[in-house]
Amino acid sequence: MPHYNRTKSFARLRQEIRQNNEGKCSRVDVLFASRTRKSRKVVNALTLEKNTLAVDEIKKLKEQRDQGLNDKTDEQIF
Repeated sequence: MPHYNRTKSFARLRQEIRQNNEGKCSRVDVLFASRTRKSRKVVNALTLEKNTLAVDEIKKLKEQRDQGLNDKTDEQIF
């Protein structure tokens, strides 16, 4: 999955996420934020479909963990 950060570093992105989420930031949060286009413009439909499927699967695993249905860490989900 390509990232859409342009010139913004991952460290700066992580810091912004921490400011918005009361100091909490996981690798999954950075993955979602860096793989989401601001303009929602579609460049390649096939790539977009693959990215969407991967993001949906990660979100599903994270929600299951929050509900207590699995005990996977962010590293295992990532």
